[in-house]
Amino acid sequence: EAINTPTDGRPRAVVAKTIMGHGVPGMEEAGQDLSAAWHGKAPKPDVADEMLAAIGEMTDAETEMMQKFRADRNWNPTPSTYPETESVIENFDAGTPTIYDVDTVTDCRSAYGNALADMASKNNNVIAGTADLGGSVKTNLTQKATPDQHVEYGICEQNMVSAAGGMSLDGQIPFVSTFGAFMTSRAKDQARVNDINCTNVKMVSTHCGLSVGEDGPTHQAIDDSGSMLGLLNTMPLEPADPNQCDRMIRYVASHFGNFYVRMGRAKLATLTTEDGAILFGADYEYFYGRTDTLRTGSEVTIVANGPMVHEALKARAAFAHPEQVEIVIASSIKQFDENLAESIMKTGNVITIEDHNSLSGLGAAVALFVAENGLLMTQFASLAVREYQLSGTPAELYASAGIDAGAIGLVLEEFLGEE
Repeated sequence: EAINTPTDGRPRAVVAKTIMGHGVPGMEEAGQDLSAAWHGKAPKPDVADEMLAAIGEMTDAETEMMQKFRADRNWNPTPSTYPETESVIENFDAGTPTIYDVDTVTDCRSAYGNALADMASKNNNVIAGTADLGGSVKTNLTQKATPDQHVEYGICEQNMVSAAGGMSLDGQIPFVSTFGAFMTSRAKDQARVNDINCTNVKMVSTHCGLSVGEDGPTHQAIDDSGSMLGLLNTMPLEPADPNQCDRMIRYVASHFGNFYVRMGRAKLATLTTEDGAILFGADYEYFYGRTDTLRTGSEVTIVANGPMVHEALKARAAFAHPEQVEIVIASSIKQFDENLAESIMKTGNVITIEDHNSLSGLGAAVALFVAENGLLMTQFASLAVREYQLSGTPAELYASAGIDAGAIGLVLEEFLGEE
């Protein structure tokens, strides 16, 4: 029956009852029995001949189609080529970084939204997208400023990530955002296909880790970084404060490749150097895998990322000998630099802390980095989430999971002693 194009604006749905292998003897019977006998395999030549004989002679149209197919069978397509991952995208205006001062306490998702809206206003190929969460993930700022560069996909993360892959290969620079628990579980299949196809999709997840707090274990993404870590052409990142977040977002927008940027929901203070200057200030330039020394020390290296950097600062301040404690901020769990190696060689004692599980996150990545580079450690401890948590404030959950300043302090005492 012909389906008329709707003219009243209402959606239409087509529901079809199908039978796998319909019209082909042997296949149709399997299809009627809901058997997967022909799923993923072709009939052998003699069986195929019997099936074709039972169907009967092909029509002229079918014969012509088959002849064209056979003539094309020896076609050898040229392998696809893509820009090198992390290569600079030409003619892209990354804008001027925003500097959040020491009196500003805001969340990284707002810094992300501001940076994205700024770049969208300067580049008409920057496309923001979300899955019914624009207000939470802050793509609504782009929607307000440049509505033609914002796509509301609805609650269908799979479609969002898949569509973004196609858009990116057509010259667009798509940013797609949702909660971390949804991006890396619902849309992992599509993210993996994008990874295989070397697309240029910027996945930005908010409400990650225990930072999401009261939403409970279903929304506390504690395996998302590890999920993306296993993709060969996708680079995971995590900012430690709004200033670093701003630089990361501008970096991933201006460099080719699939990126996964995770951040929590809670507001974070602006990080400063020991003399009170803004750590990620006007002169700061982000590059992938960069680590930054927040505080210098002589006896132990704390490697932290995201909101755990702030817990490490509290622990250092409360320790009897803070000058012994060095804090290094890791921006990614996939790549580290010489700065981290030098710190570990200096102290020989390493504590990693992360708002993520212990199986496939920062601790495991740092341990591998140490082993592969022949670095020597005397003591090593990984503080991470090891059990699903309940509903509570971020501070309560960090304490429950053993990843807060108090937990770090206990390890410092164990490593260095408390006089």
